[in-house]
Amino acid sequence: SQMSPARGARAPRACATRDARRRTNRRDALRGVAAAIVATCARAERANASVASEKIKRGAREFIRGDVRGAIDAFDDAIASDERFSAYMWQRGLALYYAGAYEEAAKQFRLDVAQNPNDTEESVWCFASEAMDPEKGIAYARENMLITGRDSRPVMSSVFALFAEGSEEAETRL
Repeated sequence: SQMSPARGARAPRACATRDARRRTNRRDALRGVAAAIVATCARAERANASVASEKIKRGAREFIRGDVRGAIDAFDDAIASDERFSAYMWQRGLALYYAGAYEEAAKQFRLDVAQNPNDTEESVWCFASEAMDPEKGIAYARENMLITGRDSRPVMSSVFALFAEGSEEAETRL
């Protein structure tokens, strides 16, 4: 005859089933926590992007008002809010150019062109920044001009050629 298990003792099969259930429950709980973390991070990223976007708008307003230093500060604040914006801040490059911070302006435009290699406008602004930099000048700027791909704006190939080829007109416009 079979003996029933002692009080409190569990049959091996029941233990294995219960352990499997616990592992499944723990895995499901971890998946739930992971999903919550991802959702929280996504909300934080959207919030940071929203804050950064507002700071960029503030910078544009400052620039339009003629407060170049205020614009730079706002653009720097936007980058501090969300570092992902740093390589797309051509507006910051313009403000730096007009503030006479030519080296920093050139760095900003180079970052932008690295993200958008078809944007001739930033290449030209980088050229202008380096040409105006007393440590560099026009010859340096021309030698180091960023070569861009095909810009969707047809006029930009003419603008690029104007600066890259070194016509007198380009030099006097600087």
